[in-house]
Amino acid sequence: MAVVDEKVRAQAFTVSTDLSPEQLREAGQRAIAVSKRAMTSAVHEDRVSDHAISYKVKGPGGLVTQMAFAVTWDDNDDGTRKVSLKIGEYMTARTTVLFIPVTPKRVPALGSLERFSAQLRQDLMQAAHSA
Repeated sequence: MAVVDEKVRAQAFTVSTDLSPEQLREAGQRAIAVSKRAMTSAVHEDRVSDHAISYKVKGPGGLVTQMAFAVTWDDNDDGTRKVSLKIGEYMTARTTVLFIPVTPKRVPALGSLERFSAQLRQDLMQAAHSA
């Protein structure tokens, strides 16, 4: 399971940016759009607060929550924001035959998280470099 945990943790990040909370939400919406693939897990915005947006990854059909994560931010003294993507709970799966595991554990939501994280990080880094 350690390899799976490492792959999930590798998607978390913290960066500084000049984006406003509204622009952070827009960046999150773009990342949701990029992370979509037909017949796979999909990222959905769950809750929005003053300093965080929580997301859920739901499986095909939108019935099973496979992962929860959040984008949080804190205001810095210089007018920028420290933005973090933090991973919460996630579901693992493996194939079994007669209750005997025959494949390593996997995280069904990992692909969606990877695409979301990469797009959001790219948007935040571009904003940081254009300032």
